[in-house]
Amino acid sequence: MVTFRQVDHPFRPTSAIWHVEYFDDGPRQQAFPVGTAYVVAAPPPKEDAAQVNYILVGDAWRRQGIARKLVDACRERWPRLLYTSPMSDEGRAFVETMWEPYEEDDDGESVW
Repeated sequence: MVTFRQVDHPFRPTSAIWHVEYFDDGPRQQAFPVGTAYVVAAPPPKEDAAQVNYILVGDAWRRQGIARKLVDACRERWPRLLYTSPMSDEGRAFVETMWEPYEEDDDGESVW
């Protein structure tokens, strides 16, 4: 099960910070999310844009498609979903399977 939780209000009026959380609803159910995507959403009028800052999946749940489920759920909510630079070789391989390369500005930041 994937849930969306806004965690910034009322501190950031120009964007929204979201935790997109995956809860294991199988035989290994947990009371906590086993995977989380940290997302910054664009302000109006660009509500369809967001950027994944990073994704964390618990060690025991890795390589089971959880990160992909998180990204798919984010894309349903934010069709223009971007990403930051991966922090690991595994993250880079995942990004290459999920996103096409896109343009960055002169500072190396993604452009909404």
